[in-house]
Amino acid sequence: MHLDRHAGTQRQRLFQAVLTDEAPRADHVGNDVDTDRLLGHGGASFDLRRRGGLENLDRHPGAGNESQGARTACAQNATDHRYCAVRALCFSESPYQSIRMIELFAIEHVMASTEQLLALTRVARTLKAKLPSLRLIEVGGGVPSRALLESAMIHVCRDVYCRYGASEAGPMARAPARDVLARPGLAGYVLPGVEIAIVDPGGKPCPLGKVGLVRCRRDPRWDGADASWVDLGDIGWLTERGEIFVVGRAADLGTPDSEAARQVSPVHEAEHLLRLEWNSTDAAAVLVEANDGRQQLWVATVDCPDAKPEQLETSLRERGFDYAVHIVPVPAIPRGVSGKVNRAELTALLRVRMKTAV
Repeated sequence: MHLDRHAGTQRQRLFQAVLTDEAPRADHVGNDVDTDRLLGHGGASFDLRRRGGLENLDRHPGAGNESQGARTACAQNATDHRYCAVRALCFSESPYQSIRMIELFAIEHVMASTEQLLALTRVARTLKAKLPSLRLIEVGGGVPSRALLESAMIHVCRDVYCRYGASEAGPMARAPARDVLARPGLAGYVLPGVEIAIVDPGGKPCPLGKVGLVRCRRDPRWDGADASWVDLGDIGWLTERGEIFVVGRAADLGTPDSEAARQVSPVHEAEHLLRLEWNSTDAAAVLVEANDGRQQLWVATVDCPDAKPEQLETSLRERGFDYAVHIVPVPAIPRGVSGKVNRAELTALLRVRMKTAV
């Protein structure tokens, strides 16, 4: 599916410029700039990201380390529309620094990965921070759960946008958090200049509404050649309105061979609930098929003695997930060099610990 949409409001047009790399760089800003196409912070920060300045922000999940997980880019809009120049582009090494910088510089816009937003939300809630200048948070680089979005909108910023894409292809879709919360599985509305396809395990295109594997491309390439398709490794489907729904990773959920694959994975919801509501230092979950054929949710936690399976089951059920839960304390969550959970290794670890417990 290829969409060529034009946003209807000024804010949407500005973000369209940012996310399609149409906004001019900050060093090219002048009095003759069309302010309707320029987002004071966006053009510069996106330009830096494309050139390597911000590229690592989404690649360093916290791995249990709050300071590493909250390295956040903050930018402030210009209030003088004669220039529309960037007033502040800030970085912080901890969520505490992020909060103080937002307060000190009256930051209006925060770009963060899911891990970074999680760390920021935990600290903002603990400190009961008041951040009246903050107008928008854009989150990407992971799956934001319902628990995270709800908490971030209460304790950090009311307006949150979710971005879906890949480091190989850039942002592919985006949507306001209120839409994501209202429609489980919604990853975003496909952006102009982006093509997303759903294919079966054999690579054959699926019709609209059918569940399959997600692939995307941004066309045309800078040199005019056809862009290559990028397999995102996700399971999802497209609608005729240009909405992309994603239910989880193919590596975690298996082959999307039935409508049962349409159910959103509870993995990230459980992980975020434990870290937000029970202050777990770290948490990771996997779905495991029990002897009766039903799937169970096994969750590894680090330094979280107060979490009870029945409590987590209740919280998940309130959010539409009905699974039997097993919580297993571990000294550390197995992660790769990028910080992503190694779920195969985690599953093996949990199986051993579950047998030992029995």
